[in-house]
Amino acid sequence: MAGLAARVAPTDVVFVVLFGHGTSDGREVRFNLPGPDIGPADFGVMLDRLAVERLVFVNTTSASGDFVKALSGPKRTILTATRTAAERFDTRFGGHFVEAFASDAADTNKDRRVSVLEAFLYARAQVQRSFEQEGFLQTEHALLDDDGDGEGVQEPGVTVPDGRAARNAHVVALLLEDDRAAVGLRGVHAEIAEKTHRNGDGREARAQAGLRPGAQGRSHREGARRRGEHGPLPGHLSRHPATSPSRV
Repeated sequence: MAGLAARVAPTDVVFVVLFGHGTSDGREVRFNLPGPDIGPADFGVMLDRLAVERLVFVNTTSASGDFVKALSGPKRTILTATRTAAERFDTRFGGHFVEAFASDAADTNKDRRVSVLEAFLYARAQVQRSFEQEGFLQTEHALLDDDGDGEGVQEPGVTVPDGRAARNAHVVALLLEDDRAAVGLRGVHAEIAEKTHRNGDGREARAQAGLRPGAQGRSHREGARRRGEHGPLPGHLSRHPATSPSRV
């Protein structure tokens, strides 16, 4: 992160996107990494070094909701895959969020580019649709905060403060199939899709926990046990305009 801080300019928009697994012990949440895990306070110290026009921080992992309040602030757009630390099953939000930038499906205003707000709304809708199609209770509810009040909302837009900055933040324009940025994003999406397929997208854990409408769920410990069997994908950081996300 120190190297990134040295490269960015005050007029830049910086995206920090986390893919992998998050956990919560009921007291604090962590982003899982080989070695010591990282919590919101650790990210706060690192992000404070980035003196930029806009910082977009996206945590696509389980138990990520608490990152909103911890990292919210001026010139920051914070997205999380879950609304609380208690939503601890593997999430689907990240794959759909990247998918939004790899095609024109999320480009609702047809301006040939996808904003962070459009990507958030697309991913949120796709997550909801997937749970409904499979007959499961929805175990993740994404949040967005970009007015600095530390309160994420599930339905940002023009009529509420949250979402106004995200509407004007873009990763890349939707260009030709051989555009380097689009190719890079599609590569990330393919990697996430493959990882999700290997992990079963948490569906087996949800089925074992009985999370179908009207059924009584077991403890989240089963989902946590399953998540411990898989290593996380590294996070991705990029400086706008992105060509291919770099790894940390």
